[in-house]
Amino acid sequence: MAALGSRRTQVSAGGGQLRGHVIERVRRQARVSPEALARKTGAGLDHLADVLAGQRFPSRPFIVNCARACGADPQVLLMVWEDEHQRRRTPPR
Repeated sequence: MAALGSRRTQVSAGGGQLRGHVIERVRRQARVSPEALARKTGAGLDHLADVLAGQRFPSRPFIVNCARACGADPQVLLMVWEDEHQRRRTPPR
């Protein structure tokens, strides 16, 4: 997990798809199936698939629930989420 935190800038620089990629990586490392993750987070499988593909921006509680469902530190995923959330709120120059 520490490796993900140390790659914060690199991971968040790519935007939504890499954010989904980080969640997917955490899910796979925890050996949690998409179905089990959807069940544990209370999300629909279609919603989860969209988040993992980077097509949907997840809510902050969803990120925390995903991390906990995978036995991961929510702070690591929240750092990536915060970076992307801020990027979305900042107008392009």
